[in-house]
Amino acid sequence: MRSLPDPRTERPRVRADVDFEKNGKQYGHIRVPRPHGNFGTSVCGIPIVVIKNGIGKTFLLTAGTHGDEYEGQVGLLNLARELDPAQVQGRVIIIPSLDLPAVEVAQRLCPYDGRDLNRVFPGDRNGSFTEMLADYVTRVLLPMTDYNMDIHTGGNFYTTAPNTCSHFVDDPAQMRANIETGLAWGAPYHAVLRESDHTNSFMTIADHLGVPALSTELGGSGRIGADTLEIVERGLRNMLKLHGAIEGPIEKPPVPTKLMGIGDAQGALLHAPHGGLFHAFKSGGDWVREGEEAGRIYDFHDPSRPPTRVFFKQSGCLWAMHTGARVERFDVLGFVMNELDPAELGL
Repeated sequence: MRSLPDPRTERPRVRADVDFEKNGKQYGHIRVPRPHGNFGTSVCGIPIVVIKNGIGKTFLLTAGTHGDEYEGQVGLLNLARELDPAQVQGRVIIIPSLDLPAVEVAQRLCPYDGRDLNRVFPGDRNGSFTEMLADYVTRVLLPMTDYNMDIHTGGNFYTTAPNTCSHFVDDPAQMRANIETGLAWGAPYHAVLRESDHTNSFMTIADHLGVPALSTELGGSGRIGADTLEIVERGLRNMLKLHGAIEGPIEKPPVPTKLMGIGDAQGALLHAPHGGLFHAFKSGGDWVREGEEAGRIYDFHDPSRPPTRVFFKQSGCLWAMHTGARVERFDVLGFVMNELDPAELGL
């Protein structure tokens, strides 16, 4: 009797209509099978741009992993148009809107399956839409990648301190490559993260595959900020310059990047004690003190109930702050980060 195919070795069901080995600039699509009520062969075409010339490193640059995060998408759309293959040594793969269905409806989750793409890696060849897409990224794109950048913002509900970020990883060389790339980007902060819920994230899978990988948290509140878009566009070019993909000096930011750390300890995260309407007193990037009032939650079910005051449990800089009014019990209202000593990281 024949055995069933192993989804770990069978090629992904997702296809791209570009040739990753071809020199020049190609505009194409990643074709992901999608559900359709009338027939079973429909696909979603996610735009991809491949720019290749000569010999050099491969860069995988993505945004729109969450559909309500915008600066990265605009920055990559601009970069894709502006990069001339003659300027490039190596290969630059640009996917401005990775979860295109979520981008089309401006929400965090994919509307096809209700999944968060940044929580389903390494994916599943035979899974839902987002799982098939994650499987393609994991088994096709990341193995050809030397440096990965997945650009995020605070989305519709958070404001953030403009930062690049990476994970604490066991390999010192990989850790150093991550931080050096983050410092070259030139955002006001580079945050090194210990996350409680990152096992299935894009950046973690890249970590496991040994690919130097960064993310960002820039701006938020469902808007495109001129200042944060400037950081994205300068940072992308600085990253390519640092690793020899394009020529030119690294452009220095207005202020030096601070190296920060954030963990998942109880004091670093501020949770909502109950649901309701949250009046935030602070925004991402603000410096706060332990015991300072973070905001108040109003119970719309009980007009007689005074608002609940919530207080920061740790001093530091707000990596992100929930500034969307509607919250539910246990939602994270704020993340606090603090400065790191580079010597502690072997830098």
